[in-house]
Amino acid sequence: MLLPQGEVKDAAGGTKYEIISYEGNNYLVAAVINGKEYSVETQEGKVFFVSSGVRHQGELISKEENGVLRQSDTRALVRLAVFYLMSLSVGFAFNYAQVYLLHKTGQKIIFDMRHRIFSHIQNLSMRFFDTNPVGRLITRVTNDTETLNDLFTDVLVNLFKDFFMLFGIIIVMLRLNVRMALICIALLPLVSVATVIYRTKARDAYRLVR
Repeated sequence: MLLPQGEVKDAAGGTKYEIISYEGNNYLVAAVINGKEYSVETQEGKVFFVSSGVRHQGELISKEENGVLRQSDTRALVRLAVFYLMSLSVGFAFNYAQVYLLHKTGQKIIFDMRHRIFSHIQNLSMRFFDTNPVGRLITRVTNDTETLNDLFTDVLVNLFKDFFMLFGIIIVMLRLNVRMALICIALLPLVSVATVIYRTKARDAYRLVR
């Protein structure tokens, strides 16, 4: 059976031990099992943990001793939590600055573009308005320019971000397990084909609605 366990070192930082919980008690085992399955044997009041045919005697430790051994874990957990919160705060600040600058720049570009389009429409002859529906002109001034705004503020940034993120994920996957990574990469063409088909259908439906 698989038992909950932890890992500690001796005072010199040499030999590693496992702390294993069994029937409400904690036992210190002079071995590193690293998550393998255990079987438990008892003999003359002693508890042995058997893994891969090797018996390891467990030394019963009290709650006070277990607390002393776990002090370093608690301190490390607090440091990790503080580091995680700091990372979230820094990430939030940078993300806010990025969104603010991109949208501010995009709005300036769209404002100038709409101003030029509207000025151009005002200088057109009356015959132009007789041959072109008003709804189409409004769409050109509002919806199409808003689409360009989304392109400047969201699409291009997310495209580059997702590309580098995907590249990094592939590298990590190859380092962890080459075979599984290649299987996942082999599915990318299927996903790409499905994406292209969906994009084509969605574009046709959008044009039909307009």
